[in-house]
Amino acid sequence: MVAYPKWLAALVFGVVVVYLNYWMWDDSRIVLGLPVNLLYHVVLSVCLAPIMVVVVRRAWPRYLSDD
Repeated sequence: MVAYPKWLAALVFGVVVVYLNYWMWDDSRIVLGLPVNLLYHVVLSVCLAPIMVVVVRRAWPRYLSDD
C-alpha cells in the first residue's frame, strides 16, 4: 500500500469540492460570450492542469512505469 502525503489528499478533495459548483447552477449570465457556468469550468480546467501534473508525478505508482 502506498502512503500518499496528506496535502495531496486534501488538494484532491478541495478540487472535487470546487468542481461541484452547486452555487452557480441557476446562474444564466453571459460573460465573455459564454454562459458563466461554462466559463467557470474553462478557467477551472486551466487551473487544474498543473495540479494534475503534481498529482501524477507524486502519486503515480512506480511499478507501473518501470520497464
